[in-house]
Amino acid sequence: MRKILAAGLLLCCMAGPVFGEPSVGISEQSKESRAFDKTETRRKTLEQRLSEVKRQADTTTQSMDKSTADQLRRLNQAMQNRSIDIEIPLQALFLDTLLKLENQKPCSDYWPVITKPAFARDFGLSAEIRPGMIDQIKAQYLKDAASSNALISSVDADEVRLKHYIRSMAFYGCVIGQAYLYLQEDLFDLGVDVKGDQKGDISANLAFDDFMTLSEGALKKALSNDFQGPVKALYDAIKRDKADCRFDGQVEKIRCGCNIVTLSGPTQLMALGRNVYGDGGYAGFVGKYRVSSGMSWQKAIEKLESTTKASRFAKEVSDSKEALLAQGQNKEAVLLSKVAFESLLDAQSRINTGKPAL
Repeated sequence: MRKILAAGLLLCCMAGPVFGEPSVGISEQSKESRAFDKTETRRKTLEQRLSEVKRQADTTTQSMDKSTADQLRRLNQAMQNRSIDIEIPLQALFLDTLLKLENQKPCSDYWPVITKPAFARDFGLSAEIRPGMIDQIKAQYLKDAASSNALISSVDADEVRLKHYIRSMAFYGCVIGQAYLYLQEDLFDLGVDVKGDQKGDISANLAFDDFMTLSEGALKKALSNDFQGPVKALYDAIKRDKADCRFDGQVEKIRCGCNIVTLSGPTQLMALGRNVYGDGGYAGFVGKYRVSSGMSWQKAIEKLESTTKASRFAKEVSDSKEALLAQGQNKEAVLLSKVAFESLLDAQSRINTGKPAL
């Protein structure tokens, strides 16, 4: 099996991007074709790997001793006794990972809105001379300008910088929104029981470790691909808006066409009536996830690495899973652990009942 898994990993590596190729003259259709070929290669490689895992599970269980079989049953019971008791707000789910990526592309092309959120003074919209000292004349001037919804250029504000900040907030918000959609797709692909309510809260019958692996993969996918569907429509509308910026009744609240940014307290951006970035939502999505604290598929495989009869099988599955994670294929990594563990259970059950292998 080790040779087959190694061959599968080599095939995935060969399917990766080729660096140094000239990009001039390559049509969009050609790029899409290459992307499709890459996806198909990965899909076929994964199918081969999963098929081999199922066959190896049969072989492993045939030589399994009683203690290993008992441990397998205990692990299965630990997974079955899951309770939905961990709540993760949408912003906490993705912002923590985004924070680690702020100094990397494509995030580095934008304002670091997580680590360095902006305030009105960053755009010349403050009467503060230095900490604790206010220019009262300018403060009144700004207040009057805000109450009349004047253009911010009339008070010598840095409008170009503010628009860059708005685009950055829009990018971050849409990345989170797109990651949310990718995560929903991945949960569906894995056959996870998911329930939602009108508030946007989602309960997923999935262990915390597996869920976080999926969410990290969804976020990286959102960062490496173009936005799609409603997220793309929202982001494109924000980018197309070239309207001048003006006060919206307050010094810290600015409207630039369809975009409204609030620079006091937790920074927020709204566009087209939707919350784009901030506690109110991301690209129009809001809510929290509820997941289980029970045993994950990945942890179950790791536990089996310590057993005598299943350690080799579990180690090869874990190595293959890590290779998938390194390639950003988080959903596939979780799926591999799921199939491996369930195949062991299925094979053990068939041996106990005397049923033939499938």
